[in-house]
Amino acid sequence: MAISPDKVIVALDVQEQAKALELIDKISPPIDFYKIGLELYISEGNEFVKLLKDKGHKVFLDLKLHDIPNTVAKAVASICRQKPDMITVHALGGAEMLKVAVDAAKEMSPQTKVLAVTVLTSLDSEGLKNIGIQKGLKDTIKNLAGLAHESGCDGIVCSAADLEELRDTYPSPFLMVTPGIRLENDNSDDQKRVTMPTTALEQGADFLVIGRSITAKNEPKKALERIFS
Repeated sequence: MAISPDKVIVALDVQEQAKALELIDKISPPIDFYKIGLELYISEGNEFVKLLKDKGHKVFLDLKLHDIPNTVAKAVASICRQKPDMITVHALGGAEMLKVAVDAAKEMSPQTKVLAVTVLTSLDSEGLKNIGIQKGLKDTIKNLAGLAHESGCDGIVCSAADLEELRDTYPSPFLMVTPGIRLENDNSDDQKRVTMPTTALEQGADFLVIGRSITAKNEPKKALERIFS
């Protein structure tokens, strides 16, 4: 299965703007969609989001907002001034929080997609039990995906292992963005649930978030060629 560059979001998992821009210079084109996570956002803030948007790139702002509804609504309104293409909130924040996040985004930046994170790919069933969730991994993900859909979110972030079943229940245009993507022979690192790019797309992913399989390489452009070849 051929993979199109517009399906790939590269995670800028660095602390400094200079390093992020150096990486972007190496892989753009063909990549024009980038994930800014908590680490980089805390370091560089909204100005870096604006910089990437001004350069014509797409931005997936992955902050996994999770707080009381009023706080999340104000945070979404603030970050949506920069017109990111996607933002994340945490489904565990509950229906009211999800709904006000969606409303705040629509008011400030209608084109920004609000995605709900179901269960972090660093967690497995045992990890859920350790934080008091006894229902099981698959049932918990299914419930949280349903909550996101009912609350008006544009999509979810979930692992490839959950895609096939969820896609059958929530067809397009409900978006499914899949992290934990690794290339053949790469380490899984701190991810408990990882998969190959083609497998994720075949199971229904709209976008693949790829980080260390590209960014940790000495020649990231060659790593990309492994994906698109």
